[in-house]
Amino acid sequence: MVKIRKKLFFLLVLFLLLFFFIFFSFDNKSKLDVIKRIDYCFNIDNIDFSISCIEDVYKISLNEGNFFKVYNYLQKVAIKDINMKNFYICHRAAHNSGALIVEKLGGVDNSIKLLDKPACGLLHAPYDYFGRGKHKFSDWVDLVKKCTNIRKINYYLQCDDAVGHAVVQSISKNKEFYDDYYFSYKVCAKFEDIKARINCGEGVIMERFGPLDPNVTPEDFITIKELINQCLLIPSNILNAQEGCSYGVGWYLSMYYLDEVRESHKNNDFKELYNIIEKDCSIFQSKLSDLCIKRFKDLVT
Repeated sequence: MVKIRKKLFFLLVLFLLLFFFIFFSFDNKSKLDVIKRIDYCFNIDNIDFSISCIEDVYKISLNEGNFFKVYNYLQKVAIKDINMKNFYICHRAAHNSGALIVEKLGGVDNSIKLLDKPACGLLHAPYDYFGRGKHKFSDWVDLVKKCTNIRKINYYLQCDDAVGHAVVQSISKNKEFYDDYYFSYKVCAKFEDIKARINCGEGVIMERFGPLDPNVTPEDFITIKELINQCLLIPSNILNAQEGCSYGVGWYLSMYYLDEVRESHKNNDFKELYNIIEKDCSIFQSKLSDLCIKRFKDLVT
């Protein structure tokens, strides 16, 4: 009887060891497979296919429960300072998959807490999700406060420009709900920090002409003078709104002169292009010109 018990005990221990071995081996293999998949996606020659491939990675990892393994790996290989191409690919994919990510992570508030790294700009997802609905001004102020609290923990998390993107997304889909032409800049003005207000204002311009939300139709490009005049017409009592708009003009110029930017990179010579930009930004005829020039140079060099 004692021998039988010992034998059963031995078989039980053996079974448990085998179970844990299989479980952890499968888990490690799953992790390895998803990491290989990410590397494969980044090495596809076609950018659109790469973006779609990363979207599949997000979906699979969320369904399999290993999204944060993906997130942590992307933090190593896909932040702006490490690899701008990788960042662009997974950032576009993040905007396309934002709704799924937020829903799987338990909603806007929970996602804001969990997406606490710069990787792929995934932290934009909950703000994009918020921007799909229509909200009272007080709700937007609450969102600004949440972003402000996040920036106090990690200053480099760009949730401020995400708010700018989100408010334009919301306005574009719910025009009848918003009757204040400067609503977006008034939201941005609620940030405590000047830099955050400016970044938010830039996000407003970016989402108008180069929307990150695939469901937003971009506005047609207008002349530089027309856009600068729009900035100058923003009431000066809206804190740093004109500055944010001028920063946005710097971004706009990088798109407006995209062919020239590429040619300058190819020849490693920006002198002629900088002369054009300085002339355009000088239309501001104020310190806003300097912000416009600075933003353009920061983006293209």
